[in-house]
Amino acid sequence: MDSSVVAEPSKKNGRVLGDMLVPPVIAMALLEVQKELKPMVKSATNDDFNSGYVPLDDVLTYAIELLNKHHIAVMQPALTDENDHVALKTMLIHRSGVGYEATSRLALSKADSQGHGSAITYMRRYALMSMIGLTAKGDDDDGNKAAGVSAPATKDQRDRLGSLMALMSFPAEEIARVQRNIRTRDHAAEQIVKYEKLISTKRREREAEQAALDTENGATHIDVEDAPKAHPISERIAKLGLLENKIVFAATNKPFLKNCDADDLDTLVKTLDAIEQARVKPPASWFRDGKRPAHLDVEDKNKPPKEGEHE
Repeated sequence: MDSSVVAEPSKKNGRVLGDMLVPPVIAMALLEVQKELKPMVKSATNDDFNSGYVPLDDVLTYAIELLNKHHIAVMQPALTDENDHVALKTMLIHRSGVGYEATSRLALSKADSQGHGSAITYMRRYALMSMIGLTAKGDDDDGNKAAGVSAPATKDQRDRLGSLMALMSFPAEEIARVQRNIRTRDHAAEQIVKYEKLISTKRREREAEQAALDTENGATHIDVEDAPKAHPISERIAKLGLLENKIVFAATNKPFLKNCDADDLDTLVKTLDAIEQARVKPPASWFRDGKRPAHLDVEDKNKPPKEGEHE
């Protein structure tokens, strides 16, 4: 069968019958490829498990030769997914431009260049073999996992897990307990991915909160040339170094100065008087630089008592 011929899916009332899982040109090419596939011979040894496996260069040489014969190219770019995890995309692309792809998240044994490289190499091999149905003679799992054998967790994995938990403010005794109970390399990798995802989520939440705060604080402090003359109360608030939206809302329960009526403005003036006289001490977050002026942190023993207070 000519793999360049595209079979039209059956249609009824304009609707495709059945689920088209793979584009027809890819499906037909893979059918021809799999007719020629033979189990590969393990030519490398995994010292951790004392077992053999088929190395990546052997897999690529054999698989790509067959795929290219039927007009299929292979791409395997590494990328970062929406949760900031390293992942590998395996793509089968027909010469017509039609393609099929699948993405696999990588479990890193350690978070450095060597760890990333090892994980990518490992996943490139197994992702491509799995996608086209290629096997090795005997079980090729780099560790006889089918027999219940699993490599122990490495010191780098335990250290990485401890660092991630420390970033999330876990108590030292809890970190030690988790590190102590991690037995296998796979279990450690799963836990590392879990905490990396949690930290990534928390970081995005903090960034969103900060962006919203920056927008709020900047809304009433945009310097524009030839802008209308500022309200006298605005100038007074600026001179005190206060955030206008904070002090206006606290004194009047109105969101902006322009929303204030005469009574609100009178209340706001009295509030500013009290701040200038250090009778009211706003929190540091009300000031543009996040710091309360030094004179507001000094108690004035000679200051007369507030109305209603006794000496």
